[in-house]
Amino acid sequence: MSRATKHLNRNKQFLIGIGVLAFAVLLVVVLFLSMSYDKFEEQMKKVASHDYYQIEFANDLVGESAQIYVNDSLLFDKEISSDTLKVKFKPFGEQHLLMLVDKESNTARNFNLQEKGCKILIKKNIEGKYIIDQKDWESK
Repeated sequence: MSRATKHLNRNKQFLIGIGVLAFAVLLVVVLFLSMSYDKFEEQMKKVASHDYYQIEFANDLVGESAQIYVNDSLLFDKEISSDTLKVKFKPFGEQHLLMLVDKESNTARNFNLQEKGCKILIKKNIEGKYIIDQKDWESK
């Protein structure tokens, strides 16, 4: 064998080695992506249905005007048209303060919300003050 063919054989071996190594790296990347996608999909199934709050109004509030704030953000500022009206929101952070303002009497009530998402039913008691009932999603 001549010297030129030895160099060509070494170059071919080197290129084949590089190709095998690139294929192995590509295979590992695809494997890790598929594993992480499966875990991400499982987490989304667990979190997606229970990470928001839903505010519902009782029958005795129909026809009243109210404002609802959560952590300084105005969510609702209308007349409550029916008891089937629902306000859904997905807040950020861990602690949440719900503030209800009665527009007729201009009074406000504050309530601390649970850390996890839940259903919130807003009612009025005998004295005419707002009260809320928080129910977990699991306790339907």
